Amino acid sequence: MNKQCANATGADATHRRSLTLYVKAFMVDGMDEITFQIRRVQRFVDGQSVTKTKLALTAGLPITTLIGMERLDWNPRSSTLRALVRAIDKLESDAAKKKARDELRRQQEAAA
Repeated sequence: MNKQCANATGADATHRRSLTLYVKAFMVDGMDEITFQIRRVQRFVDGQSVTKTKLALTAGLPITTLIGMERLDWNPRSSTLRALVRAIDKLESDAAKKKARDELRRQQEAAA
């Protein structure tokens, strides 16, 4: 990922750098970045943040791609993992925006 950061420009480079910092902040000792992202996808679905179906659709992948993802030895292709991580980032971003809008709406209603 660091090589990709060096080749990226503008907002894309900023996103990649912040993602790298995020990953390093939550990685367990001895865990590489790929394993971390695989576990992140598994936790996201296991924690019922989203269904497998919604995650696959958001990632633009066939639903069958996520069969067996609960297994510890699940090993998706790199393109699949990238699509899933982007989908999770989008879903988390959308949820944060909705939460902020709802909070702003509550504050405006309280002020009125």
